[in-house]
Order: sequence, then C-alpha cells, then structure tokens
Amino acid sequence: MWRVILIGMGIFCGSLKAQNVLISRYIPGNYLADNRHRVELYNPGPSPVSLEGFLLVTRDYSVRLPASVSLQPRAVFVLAKRQAPGVNLALSETPDFLIRFHLLENEGNYILLFDQNMDPLEAMYFSPLPNVPFLPDRDTLITYSRVKIPYSVPPENRELWSYISIGEDPRNTFVKQDGEWKLSRNRSSLNPSTDYRALTTRYFDGIVMVKWTTSFEQNCQFHHVERSEDQERFTEVKNLNSQGDSQEFQNYSYYEKGLEEGKLYYYRIRSEDIYGNSVYSKIRGVRAEEGLDEFSLEAFVGLKSGNGVLNVRFTSLHSQRVRVKLFDENMREVAILFNDYVFAEKPNFLKISRTLSPGKYLILADTETRRFAKQIEIGKK
Repeated sequence: MWRVILIGMGIFCGSLKAQNVLISRYIPGNYLADNRHRVELYNPGPSPVSLEGFLLVTRDYSVRLPASVSLQPRAVFVLAKRQAPGVNLALSETPDFLIRFHLLENEGNYILLFDQNMDPLEAMYFSPLPNVPFLPDRDTLITYSRVKIPYSVPPENRELWSYISIGEDPRNTFVKQDGEWKLSRNRSSLNPSTDYRALTTRYFDGIVMVKWTTSFEQNCQFHHVERSEDQERFTEVKNLNSQGDSQEFQNYSYYEKGLEEGKLYYYRIRSEDIYGNSVYSKIRGVRAEEGLDEFSLEAFVGLKSGNGVLNVRFTSLHSQRVRVKLFDENMREVAILFNDYVFAEKPNFLKISRTLSPGKYLILADTETRRFAKQIEIGKK
C-alpha cells in the first residue's frame, strides 16, 4: 500500500509497510537456561521505521514490540532475555511478552517477524531435517492488558522460509549476509574479537572527538561508531576498518561536526568480526557546548566542624578516567580515594569514613588532560 501526499507543487511517496526491516542476527541459545539468546533487527533503508505493534515469534516465546521502539536508518535494535551491554530491549521486562513451552521435543527452532498488520516480513528455521513437526504453528499472545492476539505460522514449504540444516547447539549464531542466512559460531564469550580500552569523548571548536584503544584484535573486521541521545537507541555514524590482527595496543579516532549546540550526546564502539559477532565498548557522553568548566572539585568536612570526616564531590564535563588522591601537609600519600571512569555531568560523591588527624590536607584529582587540586584543613576535636 502506498500513500501520496501533495506538498505545494511537489509529490511525496512513502511506503506504509516497513519492507526494509530485517532480522540480521539470531542466536537461539537455551532461552530458559541462559542469557545467550539474541535477536538483532536492522533497518537498511534511508528513513526511520516505527516497530510499534510488530510481533516476533519463536518456539520459545512471542512478543509484541512496544510503541517506544523504532529503528533509525542503518541502525540495529537488539533484543535479549535480560539486560546486558548492547541490548536495547530486555524481553523479561517487556509487558506484552509470553513464554511458550515446546509440546514437541524435536530439535530445531524458528523465528518469524510480523509487521503491525500481521503480515510476515521474515522467517527462518533450523533443524537437522527440512520437514519438521513444529511447523505450521498456531497460538495466541495475551498482552499485559489482556488483549488476545492470535497468529498463524505457515508451514515450512512456503516461500517465506529460509532453512539451515543443523541441530540445536547453544553456540549457534545465524547471521544474514548478502540476503542469505549463514551459520557461524557465537564465539564472543570465549574468543572475543577485541577488547576496548580508554574510550574518550571531547568537544572543542564545534567538533566532537571520539578516541579509543584496543588492547588486541583477532578476526576483527570493523569498528562501528554509534551515537545516541538517550543511551538506549543508538545509530551508526561511522564504520572504520580494523587495523588487523594484533596483540598490541592500537589507537583509533573519529571526528564529527554539525551537532546541535548544547545537547548531550552519547557514543559507543561496536566491533564486528568475520563471524558476524560483536563486542561493545562502554558508553561515553559529551555535551556539545563551548567554554564549560571541564572539571569541578569540592571538599568539606562533616556537619560538625572538626569531626575529621572528609567528604569529596566532583563532576566531569566529559566521560573519562579520574583518579583522586589524598595527601597530608608533607605530601605523603594518605589514600587513593577514587580511580575509575566517570560519566559526563554525573556528580560523584565520596565519603571518607575513617577519621583523619587534625591538620592540612591536599586533594589531587588527575583527569586524562589536567590535574586539579583542593586544600582542606581538619580542625581539632
């Protein structure tokens, strides 16, 4: 179905049906026993697609995607049993979700995606033999609001289906490449393609700088730079080739301009290996605004002056690694108060529970670019 909207003297044509939505990766796992299960939806088209009302069905469950789910152009959306890095929707936390139990103990499974009109968009099944007793299938999803959504899964001889001949294995990963389903092994838990270190973001002179380091790379093909405005829905903005297999540190950088001034953006890096598996970096935020103080540091004693209990509060404009140390007046190190990554504009509060002796102290905070100092005096009781 097509709609035509007249705008002035021009004509705009758009498809009402989300024909471009694909299932790009499917990891069946053992749904009841582990958290390996993944489904990755992909939008290769030039326009955003709303997935509200889409129905996803396997032998293990059925789920209706919520209204908040949408796919940006050339972006992926990942579903899993529980929340984990890189997961956009946890099935266990989705209201319109229903577990299904196998009535037949035959090996194999299937995955089928319906659009909001209950038209099947994509279907794939695997089994040692192409003729399976679990197809066709018929069931009803009962939503959280008690709405019944009946659905029918067509038999395996329909042209809609893609088939892979293999038995069940929790390590199986099915990837769609060049329009065809292929089998690989989900080796990410045992043999990851890389390990991301020191991802940093900066904004200067109208340009966002994203830099990261890999501690090693093995069978890694690409590093996808992804951006978000809410830390949940990420869109790919750049695809960089891997520098090749290495057991040494390798550095990468990406620069982006034209972002809305004053807005807070989040970035992450997603690797892609030769098997189609991915490893995700941590998420780092940056505000597109000039002239902001990079780092603020405060220190004060407890409510009762002189009680020797020290409190430290600091905030970083950028997501970065910060180390905070405490020194006495003779510059002897008393304690390492903090040594970890912090998120952009998120206040951090430290309370030193041990009672400090009266005297003068110096707090030094080392960021990735500068050192900040704060003096404080602990009075006598």
